[in-house]
This record gives sequence, structure tokens and C-alpha cells, in this order.
Amino acid sequence: MAETSANENVVKRLIACINDRRIEVLDELFHDDAVMHWPQSGEVVRGAENRRGIYNAFPQLPTITASGTIGTAVGANGCADSTHWVNRRL
Repeated sequence: MAETSANENVVKRLIACINDRRIEVLDELFHDDAVMHWPQSGEVVRGAENRRGIYNAFPQLPTITASGTIGTAVGANGCADSTHWVNRRL
């Protein structure tokens, strides 16, 4: 259960850094070679430099409210501690 709690804390920190517009915190949460797939647009963002570029280009970041299921990952989720996270309620 401690692993689940640690994973949830990473997701909560991710949400908080986006809501607080502190994009630099993403470097602490993602590996430099993490790949983000955005299914709504079909975009694939590869690596830290591209991730920074995408988030810094947004005129305004969305505000995220955690409710219900957050999401799933297959394999390592790209977070700095390489842990896995699965559907969980926060």
C-alpha cells in the first residue's frame, strides 16, 4: 500500500505543479527521455527539451482538478522513480 501512496503523491505533485504554473517541477517528476502521448491530438512529445517547449508555449495552462480515475500506464510511467501507477481514486 505504501507504493500506491507514493505513486499517488507523484500524480498529486504533477497536478499541483501544473496548477501552480511551476513547469520547472516537471523536470523532477519525469525522466529526461520520457515520452508523453496525447491521444486527443495525436501528438507525441519526446524528451525533456520538447516537454519544456510544449508547456512553455501554452499561453495559459489548464487548471486540473483530480476527481475519479486519473489514468493508467503500461510499464514505467516516466516519473523520476520509475514506479508504475494504475487507475486509482484520489
